[in-house]
Amino acid sequence: MNIIDTSSSVKLDSIKNSEIRNIPLFDIKRLNHQLDHLDFENVIFQSKSSVDCFDHFKFISEKKIFAIGEGTALALKNKNISTLVPEKFGSKGLIDFIKRKKYGGNSLIIKGAEGLSIVRDELVNLGYRASEILCYEREKFISYSHLRADYDRADVIIFTSLFSAEIYFQELFTKNSRAIFLGISQRICSCADKFDVKINQIDYFSKNLVKNIRDII
Repeated sequence: MNIIDTSSSVKLDSIKNSEIRNIPLFDIKRLNHQLDHLDFENVIFQSKSSVDCFDHFKFISEKKIFAIGEGTALALKNKNISTLVPEKFGSKGLIDFIKRKKYGGNSLIIKGAEGLSIVRDELVNLGYRASEILCYEREKFISYSHLRADYDRADVIIFTSLFSAEIYFQELFTKNSRAIFLGISQRICSCADKFDVKINQIDYFSKNLVKNIRDII
């Protein structure tokens, strides 16, 4: 079975040395960034790439560190950083988690240039000060012709971001594609209607991802 993972970088044990091939659909470009102040109690990482591209971990070691989801938490764990993770991943899950656990205080949010600002806006609505640092941006490739043969042969394509799904359906998808499409979140799967396809949700962080894929298909 020819399975393609679209993420910009893969370090998950469930994917390394498996039959899943990582073929990214965009590049991650690190942005220069700095901490203007340290007047915050919480640090929130909104993606795995925000962890990979952030340069100032030594200044936040005494803060509460939050991850928006399991992939982000794993990236922080690989840096030996203890993390608070909501039971339900995503912006809404994180806000509900902060409110329920009463993790008050001002927050610094680490994210990409195109990342959602839902967390910042909700924290401000709760009466806290929340600022953002943009430490990376995503860049489409100039051309996707070099990827067409690989993607045309795919039996399964895993979308790890809404951006990767949009790129695939805009640049590589054809109506005679035989691939089964999987998304790692409801937000990704919800774009299926726009492209008149079906995207099933998969537990991307399960211990046996390939088995889960086989069970779905």
